[in-house]
Amino acid sequence: MWDTGIMLASMPPNCSVLLTDLPEVEDIITRNINAAQLATMSGVHYQNLDWDDPLDDLCPRPIELILVSESTYNADSLPALVSPSTDWFGHPRRQSFWSL
Repeated sequence: MWDTGIMLASMPPNCSVLLTDLPEVEDIITRNINAAQLATMSGVHYQNLDWDDPLDDLCPRPIELILVSESTYNADSLPALVSPSTDWFGHPRRQSFWSL
């Protein structure tokens, strides 16, 4: 799931990727980020995100692309995921791709 975002940052130069997930997976994501070979001027960052929490301070930069990958492994989180997605994924200058 996070490997998709890391792979994205390894392809185009000057790409900034923010990976999010629940706190219990932070260690493994951090290890994967540290082992990654990124494209020139690209970076990957991780931030804990619980879909039940407000999304206001998630990213200070404009978001151009949202890639949702393997988001349905925890069926209990689906209502929270779908609720804020209306605001986040409906922006006219933002593309989103879902891989369930």
